[in-house]
Amino acid sequence: MALFALALLSILVTVVAGLQASYPVNAQLPPVARVSKPFEFVFSQGTFAGSDDNTQYSLSNAPSWLEVDSQSRTLSGTPQKDDQGSPTFDLVASDGSESADMQVTLIVTTDDGPQPGKPLFSQLEDMGPTSAPDTILLHTGDSFSLSFGPDTFTNTRPSTAYYGTSPDNAPLPSWIVFDPASLSFSGTTPASGPQTFSFNLIASDVTGFSAATMTFEMTISPHILAFNRSTQTFFLSKERPFTSPQFVSNLTLDGHETTKKDLADIKVDSPDWLSLDEETISLSGTPPSDAADNNVTIT
Repeated sequence: MALFALALLSILVTVVAGLQASYPVNAQLPPVARVSKPFEFVFSQGTFAGSDDNTQYSLSNAPSWLEVDSQSRTLSGTPQKDDQGSPTFDLVASDGSESADMQVTLIVTTDDGPQPGKPLFSQLEDMGPTSAPDTILLHTGDSFSLSFGPDTFTNTRPSTAYYGTSPDNAPLPSWIVFDPASLSFSGTTPASGPQTFSFNLIASDVTGFSAATMTFEMTISPHILAFNRSTQTFFLSKERPFTSPQFVSNLTLDGHETTKKDLADIKVDSPDWLSLDEETISLSGTPPSDAADNNVTIT
């Protein structure tokens, strides 16, 4: 008698019928609105399940200073002194045949709130290999802890609230944890890569809302190719020849000096008067009389 093995796979498929409120706007840390200053907030595409690029949005019982743009999913306006408080209104999504609404609360105040202070990138450079303008490089499967200083934000108070989020102020991935007391992101990187993640560090004078937001990226890869100093500044004189250092001596692969066979491609984004020596990864040229400041990127 022949014997057969039968494997069964049970799958549950959930279909959302029409528009439904899904991701509350107030869970997205909308910014605090400041009196006499433009307010703008782009709410997530996932705010309403079943929405798409054709979904139209409107406001119900909203303050007169606030409006919504359907195409960009943007709430905007400029509140005045008489608008202070915590207005509550409905955000309505419609697809032409049906609609769904969501209650939203904003905060309007005359306080300035926290402001960006010390840049994140200069702090990341002290924590490990980086790639300008805002990326730290980590190996796959490694434990890490990235702690930012108290001077990262200015105009703070003991009551200032801090948050670490993913884009759209969505929750962090399960492999990373944010500690508001130490302004630190820690965890163990995924075992697969290369892949890049973006994170927000937020300070606010009102719990549940945002005020100052600073962003950095984390690239996770089995190998790390990085310049020891990923940002440098040179002061040049017009119409005088310039030759940069040989940056190849600052380039490492997994912490070791690179060789020519390690590099598959070298590119530079620079003004026409600068040329790249691929052998030494150095720049040379003579800035013309009408030369202006430039950001040059070597990849």
